[in-house]
Amino acid sequence: MADIELNGVDLSTYGFTAREVPDLLDAPARSYAGLKQPDRPGQRVGLRSIGNRPFSVAGMLQSTSLAQAQTQLDQIMAVALAVQPSTVVMAWSTSRRLTAECVGVQVTPLGSPFGVFKYDVRLLFDAADPPFWQATTQHSVTTIQSTGKAMPMGNAPFSPQILVAGPTSNVEIKLQNSTAAQQASIKFTGINLTAADYLAIDMGARTVYQNVTGTFSSGTSKIAAMTSSGDFFDVLPEYADIANSSWPIMQCVTGGTSGGSATVYYYKAWN
Repeated sequence: MADIELNGVDLSTYGFTAREVPDLLDAPARSYAGLKQPDRPGQRVGLRSIGNRPFSVAGMLQSTSLAQAQTQLDQIMAVALAVQPSTVVMAWSTSRRLTAECVGVQVTPLGSPFGVFKYDVRLLFDAADPPFWQATTQHSVTTIQSTGKAMPMGNAPFSPQILVAGPTSNVEIKLQNSTAAQQASIKFTGINLTAADYLAIDMGARTVYQNVTGTFSSGTSKIAAMTSSGDFFDVLPEYADIANSSWPIMQCVTGGTSGGSATVYYYKAWN
């Protein structure tokens, strides 16, 4: 890729050459305050205010005709503003993508020789502070059964997608922390999967489908089969011992004997 990829599009495709791309390694100061608790003399509740993180990517667009320049600018604006929040991949860290809102595109014509059209283009973004990054490649952990498997992660929460393969019946997904203490679970009863069936659980979208395709967006909804003893959950960084590479553990407990293993898909996240 070139210097910047925005929403999956390499902007050099549209004649954009980046000149200034931030590294986002510095951090604005954060304000802290305390609120007294009237029922507990001398005690305070800590309050932390975290501001937004504005940044920009500056570059130049050069074309050999005014019509081509207008088309390229329109394409850049469409990519930048059509989808929010945006995902931004910088050339210096292609393994991670930043989540940010593109709040505008500034275009300034530059003095150009005859037959060449040049423009200063600045993409304006607003990110969280600290910035929220996700891996550009989806991670997966396969063949998860009742013994459980570790879930390597970054230092920010993620919402997994879980695909349970048949044949099996009645499915419970359990999440333990790095010391094997249970933190969350989701359970389904009245589920009967043949060898061709899958139970597709999307924790982020809060959907559950039974289908034969293994997709997470279609099939027969099984929300009604959820029990009240569990719920959708995220995997939180406090469930891991990151310094020692000790990770949360996912278990898949089913009523099947020959099937019922799960595959978990997710993007590692950092902030």
